[in-house]
Amino acid sequence: MSSEIDQARAARTGPYSAYHNRPAAFAASHLAEVGPGTPGGDYLRRYWHPIMLESELKELPSALRILAEDLVIFRDGSGDIGLLHRNASTAAHRSNSASCRSTASCAAITAGISPPTAR
Repeated sequence: MSSEIDQARAARTGPYSAYHNRPAAFAASHLAEVGPGTPGGDYLRRYWHPIMLESELKELPSALRILAEDLVIFRDGSGDIGLLHRNASTAAHRSNSASCRSTASCAAITAGISPPTAR
């Protein structure tokens, strides 16, 4: 099949034949995939990425998709900004309900770090 296409391309000549003789599209590269566990995704997760201006974040949480992951960005009661996986908040409340006393505490537990101390 490929040789038939190549022969057809070679037969096309003329002033407007460049459109029909375009090179084939690039094959999908593993570096272009950004999901969790992919080489490109692992590389990009090593760095900070600006995802939203602080002035754009209002009182209600905002859903967004970054690096093939569904996330929610929010402000807690004290005005601090948090970022969670979209379904992590319900999982954290189910599995850590005794230790989730505040949104910041749940965000810290979900992220795998120790919760912030009281101010």
